[in-house]
Amino acid sequence: MVGSETGRRGAGAAVRSHGDVLPNDPVSRTAGQVRSPEADPGVADRLLVTIEEMEAANRGLMASNEALQSAIAELEVSQAELQAVNEELRSVNAELARRVADLARANADLKTLMESAPIASQAGERPDSSR
Repeated sequence: MVGSETGRRGAGAAVRSHGDVLPNDPVSRTAGQVRSPEADPGVADRLLVTIEEMEAANRGLMASNEALQSAIAELEVSQAELQAVNEELRSVNAELARRVADLARANADLKTLMESAPIASQAGERPDSSR
């Protein structure tokens, strides 16, 4: 039965019935090793080494996580500072745009005044004020 089920599910697939320990199934192999360490005396030592390695990796990941959380907090502060600077720049930009508009109006007024007022074209000539 195991062979036919494995054939239908693909190579390396495991079919479990109660109590089966199948060679292609890592869960069954581990479960079998944990249930009977007497069969392989090095299993307990390997498991302890694996546990220690996983705990060390976990500590490293936790340290990385703390560093990333710290970096995120710093970036959030930087983002808030940049938003404040951006708002200030928008305000300054709006004020400068108002000034440019005022200067454009003043320039247009001066241009109109210059075009409408008689001005001497040469040195020494004065507009005739007696007429």
